[in-house]
Amino acid sequence: YLNYPAKTLIKSSRVIFTMVMGIIIGGKKYGGTDYVMVVLLVFGLSLFLHADMNSNAIFHPLGVLMLVTSLSLDGTVTNWSEVIMNRHNMGQDGFQMKLYIFSFLIMTLASFQADELVSGVQFFFRTPGTMEEFETNVESSWSIQDKVLTLFFFSTFGIFGGSCACAITKRFGALTMSVTTTTRKAATIFLSFAMFPNACTTEHITGVLIFVMGLLLKGGVCGGFELSKLTTYVRTRAFSLFPLVKRASCFKSRV
Repeated sequence: YLNYPAKTLIKSSRVIFTMVMGIIIGGKKYGGTDYVMVVLLVFGLSLFLHADMNSNAIFHPLGVLMLVTSLSLDGTVTNWSEVIMNRHNMGQDGFQMKLYIFSFLIMTLASFQADELVSGVQFFFRTPGTMEEFETNVESSWSIQDKVLTLFFFSTFGIFGGSCACAITKRFGALTMSVTTTTRKAATIFLSFAMFPNACTTEHITGVLIFVMGLLLKGGVCGGFELSKLTTYVRTRAFSLFPLVKRASCFKSRV
């Protein structure tokens, strides 16, 4: 229902859905600077992606509805995660563990119901190669050990990345987390464009500049606010530890 250019353009507006769901679910009130920042980020990234299109975007109403629903649910999960962790004073690792355990149980039941659980585990741990290589009788390019190690590292790094994402959501909010992921996506696109031979147009440069303006606006205003909170926290901890340090120095001088 949607081709890749259309899907990429719509997904670049993920920050907007996160902000809307934050208002609905968390009852948040964003300042005018936040709205301007979101508009700059989305417009700049959309302008850059539009300039790099080689085919016309196809916008089917059903495809747009499905993608909008997906982005709305993504914004709902992010904002609910922030609300749950802060309301119940839950750490990001504990929250992530409970979420993954629940997902693991659901996926296990679904795989068992589809009669793919046992056969899938047996194929992964007892048969070398990929499923395509096994079905076409091609020589295996993956050994069992390679598959297990890849799964281990992929899962470990994935859990670490998810923990960082939950920590950002809990401390700085769902909107900041959404801006972070959008920036990561944009940085990947910008770097790939710069590393490979591509025709750079005025529309590309304009899109990058607008996107960077949004980031500078976010870092200058919201970043200054978080920096002030961090400075206050460090000063409070320092003053609370000062009597202990003073007492320890007096005890050392007596000894």
